[in-house]
Amino acid sequence: MVDLRAGRVIGAVPVGSNPTSTAVSPDGSLVYVTNYESHDVSVIDARVNEVVARLDVGRQPSGVAFGGRGDRVYVTNTGDDDSAVTIIDPRDHTVVLRVPVERGPYGVSVGDLLFVTQYYSDSIVALDPLDGRVVLRTPVGQRPESVAISPDTGRVYVSNRHSHEVSVIDMVCGAVVATIAVRNPGGIAVGTRAVRRSDPFLVRAHRRAI
Repeated sequence: MVDLRAGRVIGAVPVGSNPTSTAVSPDGSLVYVTNYESHDVSVIDARVNEVVARLDVGRQPSGVAFGGRGDRVYVTNTGDDDSAVTIIDPRDHTVVLRVPVERGPYGVSVGDLLFVTQYYSDSIVALDPLDGRVVLRTPVGQRPESVAISPDTGRVYVSNRHSHEVSVIDMVCGAVVATIAVRNPGGIAVGTRAVRRSDPFLVRAHRRAI
């Protein structure tokens, strides 16, 4: 845990093995952490900084995101024999649905649709967040890892690790409309305001720069 005002670490909460991704509930009360090697999810009560639940969600959980209203949590399972999106009700921390997908789902982001990167098929899929039905599949670059949605324009940004680029998808047409060169892109986040018709965004590089 980091105090953002002071810019210093103030504590730590033990979770599972190889914690990979985190998601915070809209009200800030819960933090979900995917534990890649222990094949579960830790749920932290942010008010007391304690783990209040450990959820078995299937093999190799990677990405995690809350739905916009905070009533659902979406986890990607990247295991070769267990590729799925697991949907959780955060009110009682129970799994309500598992949606099988193509091999290698990784990053996840939720808007009106649920976007999941498909690491091994070099594509991104858009799912109905209620029932997991595939609505759209869009080819992107090589080994897409993370995905983020612009809250202002609705455009979707995908970091493609092996082709060293970010794909920009316009959801009006459902296609890639721009490609931005970035060396070793990993995680990605989009700012909350559009600036001169373009979205400010941050990409975490796998090596030494952002």
